[in-house]
Amino acid sequence: MLNVMNYTNADQPCKFYFEKGWPQLIIRVVHRIAKQCGPIAVIPDTGCRAVVVEPNSDVDRIIATLEHITG
Repeated sequence: MLNVMNYTNADQPCKFYFEKGWPQLIIRVVHRIAKQCGPIAVIPDTGCRAVVVEPNSDVDRIIATLEHITG
């Protein structure tokens, strides 16, 4: 589930977070958002290190790194 906080309009920044979900899907969704909005930091609440997803990021590489850490 994607939760969006304090959304006012499409031209204003807002915070969002995922409540549960698969890391692979979260990274793919964040990558799509990053293509429109710029770099986004993904900070897991699992204790894993944060990753930055950029519009030109190699999504498969980020996912493989996360799977290696959580594996």
